[in-house]
Amino acid sequence: MFPTSDSSFLTNRSLHLWKKIGEGSFSKVYLAKFGDIENDKTTLIATKVINKNRVSTKFVEKFLPRELDVMIKLRHPFIVQATEVILNPWLYIGVSMVYSVFQNGYKIYINMEYAENGDMFTYLQKNKLTEEQIRVWLLQILWAFSYMHSVGVVHRDLKCENILLTGRYNLRIADFGFARFVDRGRNPGAYTVCGTMTYSAPELLYGKRPYNPVATDVWAIGVVLFIMANNVPPFRNSNKDNLHKKQVSCDYIMRSNKICN
Repeated sequence: MFPTSDSSFLTNRSLHLWKKIGEGSFSKVYLAKFGDIENDKTTLIATKVINKNRVSTKFVEKFLPRELDVMIKLRHPFIVQATEVILNPWLYIGVSMVYSVFQNGYKIYINMEYAENGDMFTYLQKNKLTEEQIRVWLLQILWAFSYMHSVGVVHRDLKCENILLTGRYNLRIADFGFARFVDRGRNPGAYTVCGTMTYSAPELLYGKRPYNPVATDVWAIGVVLFIMANNVPPFRNSNKDNLHKKQVSCDYIMRSNKICN
């Protein structure tokens, strides 16, 4: 059962909620149909509904506007696309009615490309990748991040849950909630610690400030590569200090042998 306010608001904009496909602490993601619901050629999209009453003021004033700004400016085949922003239902900015962002009171609706095969984390729970598949997906990730970094964007929250799989099993980098623009110099500095601890670089865990967010993105790519090859992360510990010790002592195990240079 969908909240009446969400369903009725989106129906008036030719978006019909179908089913819930994900949920976080302050948002829900629905599969929606765009266009005539009786038409077999309707477009399937993913609609992320954010309740601003459930998030911090800092998130609403800083991170959410930054996420929207980043999403509409990035154009790449391996990055989730959102090409139109509508924060006022009567104000249209962009070229496409399919991918959009609406605001209705304290609710934000981000309408994005739908990835039919879910996320990489869920996929790897049941599947082991061949070396060829790992190579293909790694190249797609590197291509996406090379593009992002070249235009001055850092992600800061790369993890398998934020890598989506299309119907043809190509990748889409998603969730730009912690993304930001940086100077494109040799050492763009950042101070806010973001992301998931399992994917965090050592300098984030031991508190180095400022840190280089481009370098920490690259570290996270390495963790994703390890997980694609082994189905588990290289360093696992719920304690930050212990996790850091595992990193600096190279305490990880491959599928068959422990490797450390």
